[in-house]
Amino acid sequence: MATLAALQDELRDIQALLGHAQTPRAQKLLREELERITVDLGREAERERKEQEEKACAAACVSAAGASSSSSGGGASSPSAQDSRSGRKVVLAIDLPRYGWDQSPQFAKVYVTVPECTELDAKHCELLCTEKAMTLLVHAPNGREYRLCISPLAGAIVPSGCSVKAKPAGSVTISLKKSEATTWSSLVEKKDDKKYDSLEKEKDPDKGLMQMMQKLYEDGDEEMKRTMAKAWYESRSGKTPEL
Repeated sequence: MATLAALQDELRDIQALLGHAQTPRAQKLLREELERITVDLGREAERERKEQEEKACAAACVSAAGASSSSSGGGASSPSAQDSRSGRKVVLAIDLPRYGWDQSPQFAKVYVTVPECTELDAKHCELLCTEKAMTLLVHAPNGREYRLCISPLAGAIVPSGCSVKAKPAGSVTISLKKSEATTWSSLVEKKDDKKYDSLEKEKDPDKGLMQMMQKLYEDGDEEMKRTMAKAWYESRSGKTPEL
């Protein structure tokens, strides 16, 4: 996948060519390429957003786990690692692999069970939310740390309206307040694979673009070739050539 800046440059070039294209075939090919680049732009922006959210989520998990390890007592404990900067032992959270969920128009509820845990209370649970992600940290009474991360969510949530409840036997219920009253088709966001199957087959977007432009140039008449040369020159230099 090209960078956001490279994709934006491609988008400007295609838009410039589309503004000069005269034949229906050329316009169709350029619109298809414009759609592909627009989709790639959205995916790259979403990838960068998700990457930032995951980094923030991971940092919050490490910080919370480290704070808990400094105050926990004896008994069984989670795996630990040494913080290379502070030298402090940091407790590593155990991921909770299974959960269930249901929803109403206003809330999505997530259900998870913490294993080998008794006397669990909401005070042992920490819920970290962003607009499209949630992380549950459980500082269990038995000294272990557990974690459940779900990202990206199928829809936006209101972090301040989310809450967590726990029962002594280890059952935890997370309530995620939706930013809009709606029904989600799933808890985790899914891309529309069918819509973009043909786009995924193009492994090298830049190569595909150049091949498309070359074919347009070879198949076009003299007027089309002059138009393409003019559009490329204007998009790169901002000047109008003498043709």
